[in-house]
Amino acid sequence: MTRTPFPLRPYGGQLPDNLRTYMSPYVKASYIIVYQNVRGVYMSEGKLENLRPFNPDKTGSDTDEASDTFDSIEWLLANTRSNGRVGVKGMSFPGFYTTMAALSGHPALKAVSPQAPVTDWWRGDDAHINGAYQNALDGFGAYFFRPRLNPTIRDRRSPRTLDEEVPAYKAFLSYGDMSSQMSVYGPEYEFFHQLIAHPDYDDFWKERNPLRHFEGRVLPAFLIVAGLYDAEDCYGPFETYRCLKKLSASTETHIAIGPWYHGAWKNRHFDHILGAHFGSGSAEYFVREIEYPFFAGHLEGNSHKPLPCSEGSCGGTASIPEALWLPSEETMETALSGCPSDLHWRSASHWPACGEYRSVYLYGDRSLSFDSPEERFRTSRRASMPLSFISDPASPVPYSTSPTPYIDSEFMAEDHSFLLGRRDVLSFLGKPLREPLCVEGQLRVNLDLAISSDDADIVVRILDRRPDGYLLPLRFGVLPLRYRDSFSNPKPVTPGEKMSVTFTLTDIAHCFMPGHSLAVQVQASCYPVIAMSPQRFLPNQYKAVRADYQKAEITIYPGSRVELPCGK
Repeated sequence: MTRTPFPLRPYGGQLPDNLRTYMSPYVKASYIIVYQNVRGVYMSEGKLENLRPFNPDKTGSDTDEASDTFDSIEWLLANTRSNGRVGVKGMSFPGFYTTMAALSGHPALKAVSPQAPVTDWWRGDDAHINGAYQNALDGFGAYFFRPRLNPTIRDRRSPRTLDEEVPAYKAFLSYGDMSSQMSVYGPEYEFFHQLIAHPDYDDFWKERNPLRHFEGRVLPAFLIVAGLYDAEDCYGPFETYRCLKKLSASTETHIAIGPWYHGAWKNRHFDHILGAHFGSGSAEYFVREIEYPFFAGHLEGNSHKPLPCSEGSCGGTASIPEALWLPSEETMETALSGCPSDLHWRSASHWPACGEYRSVYLYGDRSLSFDSPEERFRTSRRASMPLSFISDPASPVPYSTSPTPYIDSEFMAEDHSFLLGRRDVLSFLGKPLREPLCVEGQLRVNLDLAISSDDADIVVRILDRRPDGYLLPLRFGVLPLRYRDSFSNPKPVTPGEKMSVTFTLTDIAHCFMPGHSLAVQVQASCYPVIAMSPQRFLPNQYKAVRADYQKAEITIYPGSRVELPCGK
């Protein structure tokens, strides 16, 4: 079963095309496949509440997404001929509903697979990164949060008038400030007004995160799916895995990770994103060797049943390791070598497989090195000099060479060498590697810095520089400095005062090959993926007007570092 807030066309007698593609193993095995619109969308009655909180103390007629799932399973068991075992899966927003299904407590629910699930819309996923607003929600929300007249199979038009031919960079700059940008939404757009009313990490956001309810509950088996180049929901799957291991250690938990964009694990033809080639066959391997065996083991009652392939067994079984991942490695070189299908999946009893960290340091000569600051400063005076740049809200750093009004996920693997000439981006480059360097897990950023204003965003990006000059981005993260000590209690920065800030970037799995170089970029904007900070401390950033925006000088001190997991 998949529960979704999105349209399920074609409504009526026709069947969806995905039954012939990534759902075909289930069709061949005679599964009953159920698609359901959640409460309050399209053909389902009631009212949609975005990220409706889980209610552990329901009484009487109280409902939430978990109880709606429970009732749906009850109906299905009573009205179908089945073996009484149910599995739920869903990607993106349906991934949120999958996690909520796991909290339903229905005894027939044996296995769930939240794939790139929405989880915490303040810490990550779609709406924010550590409280920094993501403009992607502006386009998505204009469509998704609009008032609904249901039951209906039709969409309502968005109030947005952004021209598809106008670069998003110019389109969002035309608003001038966050207050004007948000003013297009009338009172009927309830969630946008809730978002504006809750700029900090308060109970409104915390109660909409289902992961905290894992503790003390009997849960079905989990298969979590993460795309390393997912521009929408990269945070959710890794956080779901960590919370399960921390709060419900007895739950059977698996995680599958690949070099995929949002949903690429369902595209059997996937092999590249722009100029980054990751090898063909990873999506088909995932469906036939990981996802289907997982569900078959829990729903069919035979943990070693061969897959229903058209040409005999695919060799997969439900006995899969807890963690499976396909790291991105060579990109264009792999494609040119003539063996793009040479995939090297890895497995371990947990993620990440190694808990050790190795620090790579940023220096004043724009170098990046594993050498300690004491050693570098002794041999190079320039390496010990701080570096500064001016961040100008009138000219923020673009996220792409050709940004569209609604964020294109391809930017996650776009060649970022186009930023090398900008004075408001500090680029640090390591020496070409002599042997492979594999980085697998969550990244830690530790910066010593100062700013001339009382607030600004800090954006850090980790990249792989190929021998052909292509700068492949691996991960970027944002920390609004007002949240440097607490996400719930922001406070202004003292202008000019040196400070140390620490934050994490979402997990990666990447092998830097010999001849490649590790690179880091530090900037104060990533526009318009991340809304431009006014660079002035305000109680509510969403109410910033044009006069609030100001330039800020950012200084990064040498010896700042990024901690790489399992670096060898």
